Amino acid sequence: MATSMNNRSFVLPTCVSLLEAFYRNISGVYTTDFPDQPPLIFDYTNISNSFDQNLLMTPKSTSLRRLRFNSTFRIMLQNTA
Repeated sequence: MATSMNNRSFVLPTCVSLLEAFYRNISGVYTTDFPDQPPLIFDYTNISNSFDQNLLMTPKSTSLRRLRFNSTFRIMLQNTA
């Protein structure tokens, strides 16, 4: 089983926390290349998606999207069949 957002699975950093890396300006802990849109568009209601290895085995990374403090954003979560 894999959980992903925009076809990426998040993995926690192993050495320091994300906030510590941000405030101490430590490079190499995370990247800021999290995509705005899913790079792979597919039929989200198709039951056969459960067997598609491209959807099940998403790349694992510690990439993120930085947001302005106190900003409003929307995350849409959807089950892939």
